[in-house]
Amino acid sequence: MKIPQFALLSPDPFVLQGVGTLKSPTLKEISPSNMMNYSWYALATQVLFGSKQDIIELGKNMGDNNSYYKLIEPDIEITSKFNLIINSVDLREALCEALALFFCNKIVFSPENKAFLVLSVIDDKVNIVGSITDENYLFIEDLLKQLLHCESEYSDKELKYSSDKAKELWEKVSQAEEKEKSDVNARDYEIGNIVSKLCVCGIGYTVKNIYDLTVYQLYDQFSAYMQNRISQLSENAYAHNGGEDFDMNSWLRK
Repeated sequence: MKIPQFALLSPDPFVLQGVGTLKSPTLKEISPSNMMNYSWYALATQVLFGSKQDIIELGKNMGDNNSYYKLIEPDIEITSKFNLIINSVDLREALCEALALFFCNKIVFSPENKAFLVLSVIDDKVNIVGSITDENYLFIEDLLKQLLHCESEYSDKELKYSSDKAKELWEKVSQAEEKEKSDVNARDYEIGNIVSKLCVCGIGYTVKNIYDLTVYQLYDQFSAYMQNRISQLSENAYAHNGGEDFDMNSWLRK
């Protein structure tokens, strides 16, 4: 399922039936000044973007309350990512707190159901509004990645370009985004550096107001700003050298 961009950009949470009330965390919520949430956010991204082997190493590092040492390579191949996550008591308990950054609901793990339960708590009345299980984990993971401005795995979107040069320039931006997603140590694309750069671009953001943005909004504004810069370069090249089929509205394309 692809979440509409209009919903993702909104600062307000939105409800998905059978899932819960979702939101993208704000920069203020995950700022290092809030060390606990900062740690939960780091854990959430490690789990969401991690491989099976990453999950095993993460679980081992969190404590001995697991049975990873019993696993051999053939077992890992046939074991789902979800079941590797819940194999560690410490990891699944910590993940309840980490997942709560993306929900307006309380998250608890139920050993009996082998599921994370999404709870609505109103006036001390508790209702189960959703669950995360082995059957729907990858679907939920995809939704949460979208809240972090990652393209849905189920998207069939094909980009259209006004020229080969525009395509080349946009591919460079896309490669930069992919580098940030795949290499958490890429200093140029760390979230703090993006915050810093957007604050000096003269587009309205300052260190006083940018922390009100959600993570999705931050990356959306960064991508839009980069796309605008590319469009301006294309316009300047067209103004000086001319060309065919130049589209003045190319900056507006998704």
